[in-house]
Amino acid sequence: MEHLLKKVQNEKSLLYITLYEIKGKTYPLFEVYPKRIQRELERYLKEGNTRVMDFIKALGYDPVREEDVACIDPSLNPFINMNTKKNARVILEIYGRDKSKNPGNDL
Repeated sequence: MEHLLKKVQNEKSLLYITLYEIKGKTYPLFEVYPKRIQRELERYLKEGNTRVMDFIKALGYDPVREEDVACIDPSLNPFINMNTKKNARVILEIYGRDKSKNPGNDL
């Protein structure tokens, strides 16, 4: 964990947005933004833009990659994308939730 925190707190984090890239996917919801981009972000939004990754790519970013996270959790389970009931079932299975203990669970 200390390794990951150092990566996020290094001098690059003052220049670039830090976000996760795991198994070839970019996760724009778990990022650290330097204060210097506030005006640029406000301008971007006022212009009617809403695509987070377009903004991030335009400014540049410093990814936290699998090898940075694997030392904390080699399974990389925290990075399973949950967009469907199937994804939710996989997550429930991984974390040992038993449907029989919660009969109201329709997943």
